[in-house]
Amino acid sequence: MSGADDGELSSADIEVARRVYAVLRVVSGVDPDLRERLNRLADELHRSVVPHPVTPSAPALTARELDAVALVAVGYKNSEIAQLMGVAPETVKSYLRSAMNKSETRSRHALLAVARRSGLIP
Repeated sequence: MSGADDGELSSADIEVARRVYAVLRVVSGVDPDLRERLNRLADELHRSVVPHPVTPSAPALTARELDAVALVAVGYKNSEIAQLMGVAPETVKSYLRSAMNKSETRSRHALLAVARRSGLIP
């Protein structure tokens, strides 16, 4: 990444990191070892972009809910998320509804704001 002279990441670098993080969370498929390794890489990338830990008030999202939220955050549509995650679009909607309920939000935009503010996603 091409960060600025003061060590800060540029907005373009952050956007790339967000996309890579989102895809890393879901590309591992059903192989548990691969999923664990890729999740560690995603977490490492996350910490490089969001240096503060997840806040205690962060909603307790499941891994699949967080996968869906991360993909929404970088612009994927429900049908694209479903394809990447290997589930039906209705399942993606269910994950997002559940995440909104847990975060006490009523829109995708508000959900993303809470997830970023609480450190759940970069």
